[in-house]
Amino acid sequence: MEDFDQESSVDMIAAALRADANDLSTLAVVLSKKLTDILPAGHVTTSYSRSLSDRVAKRDGHLSALKVLLDNISMDLTQDRPGQMSCMISQVVRGVVISRKEVQLSDWLQVLAQGLKEAAASSAQARAALQNLLN
Repeated sequence: MEDFDQESSVDMIAAALRADANDLSTLAVVLSKKLTDILPAGHVTTSYSRSLSDRVAKRDGHLSALKVLLDNISMDLTQDRPGQMSCMISQVVRGVVISRKEVQLSDWLQVLAQGLKEAAASSAQARAALQNLLN
C-alpha cells in the first residue's frame, strides 16, 4: 500500500488515462473500458450512437457519451461531432445536481484522476485496478 501512495500522484493517473489514446474518440472508448474495471458497477455509463449501416451490420456504433459517478461528482464526456468533445462536471447532493460546469478535457481528466485516487483509498478492488493501470 505504501508503494501505491508514493506512485499515485494525480498527474500520473491522468497521464495513464491519456496514454492509450491518439484521438478523442479513442480516448472515450479507452476511458470507458478502464473505468469499468476500476469503479464499482453502475458508476460508469456509456451511450452509443448507431447509424443505419451500424444497425444493419449489427455493430455497436460509436461511443457518444460517457458518464462517471464519483462520490458527489457526476462527470460527463459527450462527443458532439467526430473530433469534438464536451466535458461537464456536476456537483451532486442527495441525487440533485446543485451546480454544473463545462470544462476543458485536461481539467476533466485531472478531476477524474483525483476522484480515482480517492476511490482507491477506500476500496481494495479500486486500489488494485489503479495499480494495474499505472504499471
